[in-house]
Amino acid sequence: MAKKLNFSINTWVITLLLLLVNNAMVFADSGIHNPVKKTEFAEKYSNLTYDEAPTEKKVANESQQKSSFEYKPYYQYLWIGLLILIVGGIAYLLVSNKFGFFNLRSKVDAEKIENAEKHINELNLDDLLNQARNNGDNQALIRFYFLKVIKTLADHKHINWEPQKTNATYYYEIKQPQLQKDYEYASYLYNYVWYGKFTLNSEQLQQAENHFKSMLNNKQL
Repeated sequence: MAKKLNFSINTWVITLLLLLVNNAMVFADSGIHNPVKKTEFAEKYSNLTYDEAPTEKKVANESQQKSSFEYKPYYQYLWIGLLILIVGGIAYLLVSNKFGFFNLRSKVDAEKIENAEKHINELNLDDLLNQARNNGDNQALIRFYFLKVIKTLADHKHINWEPQKTNATYYYEIKQPQLQKDYEYASYLYNYVWYGKFTLNSEQLQQAENHFKSMLNNKQL
């Protein structure tokens, strides 16, 4: 839904700018024409001979060219200035987040992180691991380590990842005995620390990290 909303907004903005640019070019090229009245033409050239007097069509063309020359630059600058104001205004609204575009995206990302178990292929687990470590959030750290193990096992065809599957299902899908045993302990840590809210001391945390790193660096993967 959020992607469709962002796409609709971006499409509307681009369409508006293209219409404005097109109208500006057409209007600027059109100029303002001052047709010559017949009475003015007769009075102006009444003293000239037939050979000397220009035709009414020629005078009208000269007047049109002069009018375009005089007025065209003025309207070009006017429309260019207007476009700059519009584009600048849109840029300001986006940067200042007046419409909450970035908040909407943040909400979508936050929802994916909250349900990370269903979005492991859409999230940067390494970044989330680093954020959890920097924030001192050990429970989140164990969670993202385990999800990275799941993703790695799936990438190497040891399991067939599906959002609705349980950790026990993956255990039976793993065929290598040692890898299955390592996964069982990783799943134990994940369940007790993340879901059970079990707090690890520094020594326990280091042991847990070492286990996950050993699994991720396992040559059997």
